[in-house]
Amino acid sequence: MRPFFNFLGFALLTASYVLKHRRIDEDVVRLWVDDVLKRFNIEVICDGCLEGDRFVIMPNHSSYFDILALYRCSRVKLNWIAKKELFNIPFLGKAMRDIGVIGVDRQNEKKAAAALLRFVKGDFEGGIVIFPQGTRKNKQAFKRGGVLIAKKKNLPIYPVRIDNSGAIMPVGKLALNSGVVRVKVFERIIPSDHDEAETENIIRDLVYD
Repeated sequence: MRPFFNFLGFALLTASYVLKHRRIDEDVVRLWVDDVLKRFNIEVICDGCLEGDRFVIMPNHSSYFDILALYRCSRVKLNWIAKKELFNIPFLGKAMRDIGVIGVDRQNEKKAAAALLRFVKGDFEGGIVIFPQGTRKNKQAFKRGGVLIAKKKNLPIYPVRIDNSGAIMPVGKLALNSGVVRVKVFERIIPSDHDEAETENIIRDLVYD
């Protein structure tokens, strides 16, 4: 039962941050992440760093905790993509809108790609996080949208492997466990050095199970 009560505590803590702050920004999110890790005895070990003005981050995806792990292991601005349905969730939806999460229709790849292109054409800074698996359950799927956008806009790609986040926040369960998560940031890939298939294979070899 402890993981369930941890999850309830996590949900209440998250709601308190949203209610306390009129607007959620990167600083507030990072305070929230640090608070969650401390309260629930979770350690995130970081190996490697994200550097540069504009780039694409392509991690594996096995848990919503991946988001917290990436914040813990970066000091650059993170720009997120999420399915539009998540904006309807109380508290979470407000926080997502505040930090500028890009809402996409995952059932319509053309519309999703168009939304991404509009974003990267703008004056964004930091890293745009694109999970190539798409969802937490598609362990071997690879959506090439991130690679195509990186190539089109000549943005470097950072492959990132996140280990054990699925044990911390299991898919399909209202549970939060203590434990250790490891985040490995690999050397960045320059899109012009490889074709799309080669880039996909490099990322797969580095971050997929």
